[in-house]
Amino acid sequence: MKNKILTGVLLCTLFSCSPKIVLNKIQEYPSLSQEDTIMIVNEGEKVPVAATLIGQVAILDRSFTIRCRYDQVLKIAKEETRKAGGDILQITDHLLPGVASSCHQISGNILKSGISDSTYNTQTTFYNYSVNSVLNKVRPLPPRVDFSFNVGYGWLPKTEGLTGTDKQFDDKLTSGLAWDLAFHHYIKNFGWGIFYSGYSSDSYYEKTNMDHNVLLSYIAPLFCTKYSFNKKWMINGEVGVGYLKFSDKISSGIEKGKTYVSTVGFNYGIGIEYKLNKHMGIGISFNEIVGSAFLKNIKMENVHSIIAYNDYDRINLNRLNLLGGIRFYFGDR
Repeated sequence: MKNKILTGVLLCTLFSCSPKIVLNKIQEYPSLSQEDTIMIVNEGEKVPVAATLIGQVAILDRSFTIRCRYDQVLKIAKEETRKAGGDILQITDHLLPGVASSCHQISGNILKSGISDSTYNTQTTFYNYSVNSVLNKVRPLPPRVDFSFNVGYGWLPKTEGLTGTDKQFDDKLTSGLAWDLAFHHYIKNFGWGIFYSGYSSDSYYEKTNMDHNVLLSYIAPLFCTKYSFNKKWMINGEVGVGYLKFSDKISSGIEKGKTYVSTVGFNYGIGIEYKLNKHMGIGISFNEIVGSAFLKNIKMENVHSIIAYNDYDRINLNRLNLLGGIRFYFGDR
């Protein structure tokens, strides 16, 4: 069992965390030996006249890559050049680490010196072989617009120190059905959106002979981001600030009423999606809505009162949600 675990860790280290290699062979040549020198031609430098393009290579971030300093990705590109039979690596693009990736990513032309073939012009036709052009094929941009609908489970903060029927009552109210609707519009990998989230739970309190029905509603504008692992899988994240409302409807055979709270809330979340086709997908998401209030409104029949809380006793409206649902895509790129 221990050997299997070690093997799994080793495979993850060797493959999952290594940069992605994209190779495009134009002409077939035998591999060079390790003793042969690979010449590096950087961006802006001239390529030897008697050199023919035989392939192209790109070293990309897998999203979980850890060995991706410039010297490390250059070493990989040189080795791929050697395997393809080339002795010159012309760097055509170098994408520096940034917000989208913490890795150096490069692309280049694989050239072979000492042969003449006018069919391929390394200075013009293939000079635009860039990291971004390869990324757009391997990891395309997300659709410009998407709509999502999710259903799942939500959790509210529990009241500590309760026992017996009080604890049973609290447990039922603090876990229940959650759902959300969202619209996103992306410009490349970043965008904006609108988000609505709801939560509902109910419980019966024996000591007062009353039914309680809790409803939380939250709506907010979003700042969002989305990245593609490949043509099918995408990951997204979002944050927002909006309006948060809590209500607890109370009813018995004799009396009806409700308590409610309104305040400013904050939300953040992450999710992963799988595209079933060009216009539809499925996904799961995890998000939290955060908020607190100092005033609670109570309405019972014709009586309306307001309770004020201090900083230590303010109402905690935080909510965790785990959901899954459907996605609709428009403007595929």
